[in-house]
Amino acid sequence: DGVWRLLEMGVQTIVERGAGTAAGFHDDKYEEAGATIVDEAEVYRKGQIILKVREPQVSEGQLLDDSVGRDELEMATGKVLVCPLPPGDRQSILERAAKLLGEGTLLDPFCVPRISKAQKLDVLSSMGKCAGHRAVMEAAQLYQGFFTGEITAAGKFPPARVLILGVGVAGLAAIGTSVAMGAEVFAWDVRDIRDQVQSLGANWVSVDFKEEGSGAGGYAKESSSAFQEAQRATFARYCKGMDIVITTAAIPGRPSPRLILTHMVEDMKAGSVIVDLAALGGGNCELTRPGETYMYRDRVWIVGKMDLPSRMAKQASAMYSNNMCNLVEELGGAKMVDRTKLRLDSMDDIQRGVTVVRDGEITWPPPRLQEPSAPPAQTASTPAAPPAPKRKEPTWRDQKFTADVLGHRISVTAGAMFGVGWQMALLAAVALLAPENLVSLLFIEVLACAVGLLLVANVQPALHTPLMSVSNAISGQVILGGVMQVSAPAGSFTMLMGTLAIFVAAVNIGGGFVVTHRMLAMFVSGKGGGEQEVDAQVIGRETDAARLVSAVD
Repeated sequence: DGVWRLLEMGVQTIVERGAGTAAGFHDDKYEEAGATIVDEAEVYRKGQIILKVREPQVSEGQLLDDSVGRDELEMATGKVLVCPLPPGDRQSILERAAKLLGEGTLLDPFCVPRISKAQKLDVLSSMGKCAGHRAVMEAAQLYQGFFTGEITAAGKFPPARVLILGVGVAGLAAIGTSVAMGAEVFAWDVRDIRDQVQSLGANWVSVDFKEEGSGAGGYAKESSSAFQEAQRATFARYCKGMDIVITTAAIPGRPSPRLILTHMVEDMKAGSVIVDLAALGGGNCELTRPGETYMYRDRVWIVGKMDLPSRMAKQASAMYSNNMCNLVEELGGAKMVDRTKLRLDSMDDIQRGVTVVRDGEITWPPPRLQEPSAPPAQTASTPAAPPAPKRKEPTWRDQKFTADVLGHRISVTAGAMFGVGWQMALLAAVALLAPENLVSLLFIEVLACAVGLLLVANVQPALHTPLMSVSNAISGQVILGGVMQVSAPAGSFTMLMGTLAIFVAAVNIGGGFVVTHRMLAMFVSGKGGGEQEVDAQVIGRETDAARLVSAVD
């Protein structure tokens, strides 16, 4: 897939013969994707951009094995070399690269800045994901028990209890895998990220000590001595009941913090397992031996392997390939070589961060990225008193009239008397001008409003729509009234209002039945007979509505 992506960017790919065989990627697959298979020396001779999985091998023996008899930094003179550098030997490699690369450039993908835009390039996160998953697999191989709880004819067996210290990318991966395997998981981190931990199904371990643990660039910072004492007391209490402990706490460029001490290991149950993912920096466990797996005093397995991503090479290679393709794309694709010649102050944050050697000069570490500014602190202050309301000037409506009525003193404003007066005048005018059946019509209107209010108020809200849509059939009364009024002289006001009433009522009735039909169809599965059944129900409801209209008449 990486070869295809590079070809789409216009980048021709040369692959060292047998480079991916151990990870399950054979040479014929690379050739099918469009790559050219050559020897290692030919790769360095023809390639302009050299992408490596491991740190460069040198002839002086500082790294790896000096029996190889070659210096890859010297072979990459004048090239753009992209490869991760180990934190412990970084400075010595940088100094040698500055001497041997000449006008070449060395890019370290481990130095990708921790910003949102660069997440797709973050090799450390990709390898951390693989390491966290693999750590659980390593622990499961050594732990001689069920991960998930079991109830069998032979008895009931509880689930394994897993403690994960450090909830970064690797820790989150370990939590997800452990929970998926059925274990009871507990997790801790110096940062309060209990929401993330609990969302994955794990339990949060709280240390009874308040301290902010977030450091620059998204990493955790080193804790104070007082906090370390409090956390060790908490860990000692939890370790006694754990079957598996996985530690992932590491600070870039510094020794790994000691989280598990000797007395904690001695208090753990026999057969327990500790997997230390921070073994490269010395280990989070005091008894970790970097690169080794052994049983401490025939009681506790301690795993200090430093190559856990390599133990799932196929997955790690696929993720690393995606990271490298994203890096090439981010740096210009086919124009990447020209892009590396930019002045340092003209590079963006990503390119400047990964550029560690250029033109014979060490450019690492890069300038520190500006931290996002915190929102201004709100100072506690006494809220200002609200302004006093303006006093309203009295008008003639506010003038009061007082009288004694049956021994009670009553005050009435002029505005209230005026309102009662015009209402009485309106009623008198209606009584003199309205037809004789006005009283009966008003009584029917008030009764209809009361019945409608009681009907709707006692129905569940979810049924309001079908109820109101079926009750629209009563609008047939409006059509009858409109039909009686359209016989008035042509062009008269009565005829126009009757026509409008017929139109509005027809829309109301038709729309009511359409809505009812659609709502009933929501409760019918399938087609054919189901649709006929709904139609029959609607027709039955229409008949009921017609009977209701007849009853009202």
